Amino acid sequence: MGFAQRMGEAVAFMGDGVVVKAGDPREEPTKPRHDRTKAFLPKVL
Repeated sequence: MGFAQRMGEAVAFMGDGVVVKAGDPREEPTKPRHDRTKAFLPKVL
């Protein structure tokens, strides 16, 4: 995730083959707004 934040222009979170949320890689991991990303991020960070 750190690499994506430093190098990416956008990040997308997918669930069940569908893009759940896309946005700025510096903002999304620190301020998730969707319930699925809120549940996912603590597992990978």
